[in-house]
Amino acid sequence: MVYDVAIIGAGPGGYVAAIRAGQLGKKVLLIERDKLGGVCLNYGCIPSKAIIHLAHLYKKIKWLNEVGLAIGDVKLDFKRIRDWKEQVVDRLRKGIKFLLDSYGVEQIVGKASLRDYNKIEVEGKIFEANNIIIATGSSPLDLPNLKHDGRDILDSTAMLELTEVPQRLLVVGGGAIGLELGCAFQNFGSELYVVEIMDQLLPGFDKEASEVIRRSIIKKGGKVYLSSKVLEVKKNGKLKVAIDTQGKIEEIEVDKILLSVGRKPNNEDINIKGLQTDKKGYIIVDERQRTNIENIYAIGDITGPPFLAHRASKQGIVAAEVISGMKSAFDYRAIPSTFFTDPEFISVGKSSAEVSKAVIIGKFPFLALGRALTQGFSEGFVKVIADKDSKVILGIQAVGEGVSELNGEASLAIEASLTLEDLGFVMHAHPTLSEALMESAENALRKAIHILNK
Repeated sequence: MVYDVAIIGAGPGGYVAAIRAGQLGKKVLLIERDKLGGVCLNYGCIPSKAIIHLAHLYKKIKWLNEVGLAIGDVKLDFKRIRDWKEQVVDRLRKGIKFLLDSYGVEQIVGKASLRDYNKIEVEGKIFEANNIIIATGSSPLDLPNLKHDGRDILDSTAMLELTEVPQRLLVVGGGAIGLELGCAFQNFGSELYVVEIMDQLLPGFDKEASEVIRRSIIKKGGKVYLSSKVLEVKKNGKLKVAIDTQGKIEEIEVDKILLSVGRKPNNEDINIKGLQTDKKGYIIVDERQRTNIENIYAIGDITGPPFLAHRASKQGIVAAEVISGMKSAFDYRAIPSTFFTDPEFISVGKSSAEVSKAVIIGKFPFLALGRALTQGFSEGFVKVIADKDSKVILGIQAVGEGVSELNGEASLAIEASLTLEDLGFVMHAHPTLSEALMESAENALRKAIHILNK
């Protein structure tokens, strides 16, 4: 049998591509070496957000006691939390399988290797397809002097398998994954240390927003080392870590280390002759997810950063539609980046560091927002960046509790090329967090109501 489409990898890119191709009437083969849903569903996005949500509730209970809603002692049973997290993952995995089955997608488990432009080998058996979509994802990187061992030095997957909260946790790498889990475990009670080689957390994103997260970690008793690196880790019961901060050496003692310093492409079995990749091994694609080989497509992490599940899913839909003869393409203007740190952070479109001086910026602090104060927080803000002449919105950043839910409107504003007037004109319900989007747009026009327009 020759399939219309064969997809290597059943993560958020691969399984979505399979479902869309099935909807379009294609004969589809989906190959996964582990579990449906890939890293995102089984070891990343979903299980981590389940843990992060419970950590947030655990933190909120303390605040409830402060404002008069006494709950009493709350016992933390991390093993039961892990079991509940697995139930959530299992339910979603079963839902994906139901959809794949419903659209006639054939699924096999095994390690796949490309043998030719239309041939894939899985566990010694050859499968043929007219079109192939590579969705093999990425894996965590090690450092030359610091490697995962699954016991003391952990990656994000191993962190989510812990049955107890470490008393002292060091996160090496101040990017999204490390900060999300670090903040969650700090809310559960871990003494948190973060080491980042750059001069800010979340390098490459809004520095002002990253400062809010840094201050939050410190306020809760944590310590953040910027422009720093780990020199050495000595294992002797506890982990003794030497940290270099611009020549100043400090030694700390921790129980666990989360190593989160970037990712590498899973390309070991797809290096067929002529397939173009960049210097780091990521596959080069165009806006239709096509590689330089006519019938081979690539989606998700294997095409390079940003490493986001929703980006992979959208690329999967595009690839399936292009294979089916539709005019579909991926738009890079409005990819939402969401970090479930404490507080949360979102960034859509361009940041202030990425635009020219010919822009106007509006900002609205949560300190002046009724909904934020009623929920017990005041840290953070919404920032809107627009072209100075046309007033078209170029970027939106927000940092604060619950701002992940502002992503949809922020993405729509940029995708639809809305202006500051458009966003400010929309009536936003009161009291809601989304009012801060309206007020920040109005502030850029110097007519926000609930703050002084300077």
